[in-house]
Amino acid sequence: MSDVLGAGSCPRGDVVDAVVSSVVLVADPRLQEAAVDYWDMSSAAHRGVVDRLRRVGSVELALATEAVLGDPHDPVAVHHLSDVVAATFGDGGAWRSLGEQALHADGTGRLAAHVGRAHDPAAVEVGAADL
Repeated sequence: MSDVLGAGSCPRGDVVDAVVSSVVLVADPRLQEAAVDYWDMSSAAHRGVVDRLRRVGSVELALATEAVLGDPHDPVAVHHLSDVVAATFGDGGAWRSLGEQALHADGTGRLAAHVGRAHDPAAVEVGAADL
């Protein structure tokens, strides 16, 4: 597949990020509560991404998706899902449609989950009192 989803569209990495973000958002009620109004506007679209992701992919993709749905706070699982989506994202109509739906969900809800590769889950949390 090319570096973009379609002519004049988003870079492939943005599409992969939007797909993974939908999975994390569906699995994490704390993220949903961060902006309830935006979650209400976009939740059906994000859930649709997860449903379609389960249908278009391989066994490895299904297992990676379920791992994140089971623990959206596990950065290893999130990064693995991102890697699997990037590696298996194809040119077919189902993938293109899934990517477009993920971008739509991302734009509608203006919510996104991003766990950077440098994220350290063992790091000490810093609260307001610490600042």
